[in-house]
Amino acid sequence: VNNVPYPAKNRLGIAEIFENNIYPKIELIKQHFVSEGRLDESAALRIIQEATNRFRIEKNLIEIAQPVCIVGDLHGQYYDLLKIFELG
Repeated sequence: VNNVPYPAKNRLGIAEIFENNIYPKIELIKQHFVSEGRLDESAALRIIQEATNRFRIEKNLIEIAQPVCIVGDLHGQYYDLLKIFELG
């Protein structure tokens, strides 16, 4: 089909993802995943490590003000999650 774009061929690396080697460029990663792009193994492992460290220091239960919309049971459907974020 001519009107369907090809998936992104390049794999994003640590230097492209992390600004000043500290903060990840969230919009860049999001757009790359929407284009069905992939990450270098080292970049993926760094993101996992950073998330693991963050989860260890944060509380596992938080109190939030109403109204709240809780969504679950996505079964790894990334594009469904993006759509929910757009709607919410």
